[in-house]
Amino acid sequence: MDVDMTTSGEQLPASAKHTVPELEIYCYLLVLIFLIDQKKYDEAKTCSSGIVRLKNINRRTVDVLASRLYFYYSYSYELTNSLAEIRGNLLSLHRMATLRRDELGQETFSIF
Repeated sequence: MDVDMTTSGEQLPASAKHTVPELEIYCYLLVLIFLIDQKKYDEAKTCSSGIVRLKNINRRTVDVLASRLYFYYSYSYELTNSLAEIRGNLLSLHRMATLRRDELGQETFSIF
C-alpha cells in the first residue's frame, strides 16, 4: 500500500493549505449544535462569535449552510439572554442576504 507522506522538509500543495468554506461552515455547525444539545450555552456563544468572519464568503453553495449556522448563532445568544449584543450583526447579515438575493438567508434573519 502506497501512502503519500510529507517529511518536515517538504511543502504541502497550495490547495491543501486552504480549507473549503463549505467544510469549515459545516464543522462550525456541527460543533455549535453539539454544544447547544449539551446545554453548554456559554461555550456555544463563544464558538458562534467566531463565525462572523464567514460573512465575507461570497459563494452560492454556502448560502444554505450559512443560513442554518447564523440561526444557531443567534439562538446561542438568545439562550444566554444577550441577543441585543448581536442585533447589529444580524441586521448586517440580513442586508448581505438581501443584496445577494439569498432567499433562505432573508427568511432566517427576518424572524429576529
